[in-house]
Amino acid sequence: MEKLHSLSNRITCLSLLFILNLFYPANAEFNSLTRIPFSKGFSPLFGDGNLMRSSDDKSVRLLLSQYTGSGFRSSDLYNHGFFSAKIKLPSEYTAGIVMAFYTTNGDVFEKTHDELDFEFLGNIRGKAWRFQTNVYGNGSTSRGREERYSLWFDPSKEFHRYSILWTTKKIIFYIDEIPIRQIIHNDEMGGDYPSKPMSLYATIWDASDWATSGGKYKVNYKYAPFVAEFTDLVLHGCAVDPLQEIPSPGCSENDDDWPENINYSTLKPRQLVAMKKFRQKYMYYSYCYDTLRYPIPPPECEVDPLERQQFKETGRLKFGKKHHRRHGKRRSQTTNGDVFEKTHDELDFEFLGNIRGKAWRFQTNVYGNGSTSRGREERYSLWFDPSKEFHRYSILWTTKKIIFYIDEIPIRQIIHNDEMGGDYPSKPMSLYATIWDASDWATSGGKYKVNYKYAPFVAEFTDLVLHGCAVDPLQEIPSPGCSENDDDWPENINYSTLKPRQLVAMKKFRQKYMYYSYCYDTLRYPIPPPECEVDPLERQQFKETGRLKFGKKHHRRHGKRRSQVLNLSKDEERDDI
Repeated sequence: MEKLHSLSNRITCLSLLFILNLFYPANAEFNSLTRIPFSKGFSPLFGDGNLMRSSDDKSVRLLLSQYTGSGFRSSDLYNHGFFSAKIKLPSEYTAGIVMAFYTTNGDVFEKTHDELDFEFLGNIRGKAWRFQTNVYGNGSTSRGREERYSLWFDPSKEFHRYSILWTTKKIIFYIDEIPIRQIIHNDEMGGDYPSKPMSLYATIWDASDWATSGGKYKVNYKYAPFVAEFTDLVLHGCAVDPLQEIPSPGCSENDDDWPENINYSTLKPRQLVAMKKFRQKYMYYSYCYDTLRYPIPPPECEVDPLERQQFKETGRLKFGKKHHRRHGKRRSQTTNGDVFEKTHDELDFEFLGNIRGKAWRFQTNVYGNGSTSRGREERYSLWFDPSKEFHRYSILWTTKKIIFYIDEIPIRQIIHNDEMGGDYPSKPMSLYATIWDASDWATSGGKYKVNYKYAPFVAEFTDLVLHGCAVDPLQEIPSPGCSENDDDWPENINYSTLKPRQLVAMKKFRQKYMYYSYCYDTLRYPIPPPECEVDPLERQQFKETGRLKFGKKHHRRHGKRRSQVLNLSKDEERDDI
């Protein structure tokens, strides 16, 4: 039993509701960029008393107080380049605040200015920062090209790198190493594509009249000062005279094209995939889908017909439609739905409560690539009362198989079959556990509701295990120490391959406690899904609905053989499972 206990400490644990999605921040070639000391490349813009430089000249803080905001700018203008900084935003109550990191030449070309910007919009306590990007060329403020997004992290907790690449051929906005937006130069854009030398700016100011909920929530100076921190500042470009556009010494006539020769100027296939995932998950407004504003999309827009269906004619995401799906029946699962909303993967244990005197029931399910219309659920009863003591619930997921365990007993195995295609989970997942009110469906189809007379309802977790290789969710870059072949590592550990006696134990469990299987639901699947191993004798025990013929089996289930179902011999108990 010592070996058995060791196993329970290693198997990935899931209870009540779990979702397997391992996130890890990746590194990129941005680490090789040359950092510029503040005094070498920048100067204060306004609010000098609210600009605080570090003693080593490598960092700067911008403060917003009740008296003024603050800002800084690059000392030179650049005819294209790469502009970047690590930034940490103010925390807590930040409604009404705007912090911008942008390039512009508005001080030189007031009516025909160009601009590329990150603009961060504060929020009330408990609500996340939002941000937008925008592109203007030649004073085209009446033809704004803004997009708005949420973030997958709290920008006030730690530094993240925000970067703008600007060349004659393209513009790319980055967060850390993730490209979030790319604009390819199109001749039809004409002067709307930024073309004149620009400086880099950073500012923080009071925008109470519009920044948060259209001006509903104002800056509350009770929480002042509001501090934005900047470090690892990068100016990678060729400085020029803003009027004559004469390059500085050492810059060639072809320096407009130099950024095209550096690593981060051309997106690799994996970066394009990462950008698409980010935009599917976090973009909630795009001018390209705002048909009220632009009945004909601007020429640089690459309209995806499927993606377009997610947005209203106002260009805003159809939140109502997506909200229902995310909070419906399947919330208690293992999934990556927060990253891949329409193509999510999921593996779940889902436990369904009951009225007094009736036992808990549970189900397992498998989804791949958003295959919610082809659910693979199975439903079971338990051979113990799960409220009396702790039991271990585990999910093993590899490229070759999925196994669900209760304690040391395997209860379900799905062998990867090429015919499953994208229905087999393949993208990085996180582990989740949740408890919530599902009165509308959970018990007898919604007949019995949650009775808060008995609240609070408590689920307890212990001995939590995460045994896997963490990856970046968008780029799928493994964390340090993980090899390229780590997809296969679980195949080398004990609990990834079922021994003959475990297969027998699993079969006994399923014969005894499974009361619904999609594999036998011929109304739903006249032809069983490809991974189903249909047992002709077992199939006779199920109706065409996939449900157990309770009347026929009831006597057997409560008769002589009940105590035999999952018993292991003493010799078997001594084996490593």
